[in-house]
Amino acid sequence: MAGSGGKQVGVSCACTWEREALAAWLSRFGYPVVDVGGETTLVEPPAVVVVNGRDRSSLARLHWMPAARIVVIGGSGDADAARSGLRHLPDGPDLADRLRILLQSLLGPAAGRVSLSPREREVLTSYVLGATVEETAAEHYVATSTVRTHYRRVTSRYTEAGRPVANKAQLLLRMIADGWIQLRDDVPTPAPLTADPADGAGAERRRGAA
Repeated sequence: MAGSGGKQVGVSCACTWEREALAAWLSRFGYPVVDVGGETTLVEPPAVVVVNGRDRSSLARLHWMPAARIVVIGGSGDADAARSGLRHLPDGPDLADRLRILLQSLLGPAAGRVSLSPREREVLTSYVLGATVEETAAEHYVATSTVRTHYRRVTSRYTEAGRPVANKAQLLLRMIADGWIQLRDDVPTPAPLTADPADGAGAERRRGAA
């Protein structure tokens, strides 16, 4: 479970099996994971420590860790009141994606990120940020079938990496987490979602982008 280097993610949990489960889950993100417990004498403290928001005792034992390097996942967020500067990610179906994006912003991309060609990145960035298949094809001077082919190939790679993508909104999160898209302050807020043919049956696209 331990790793080395400046991209270590520490885990702290009072319960052994919960700690092991959290470590196994975090290892899927591609960063080396180390058990910090309540230790204050680690040779190389991890860059970030992740704590279950319901485990108040572990959070209290991390008094030696700078608050800005502690990420609390789940729970109500009440624990944040005890120490200002803690980063809290509430429960939700997209918790894994939000944590991956946060770790990527703090530590840089993980070594195991899914690869995209420059052309795939260009085309799919336009598409996941709100353009329709037809608009994406026109913008990049390619056929609509090419846009759909890029989408299928890249989503297949994410599935093979254990990070399945069901629609363009999820692909947007994956590409941000892997550093392929850098959001700026001038990126518009995404519009509500409706069905889009490139995603297949039951998928979604930006309403008003057609």
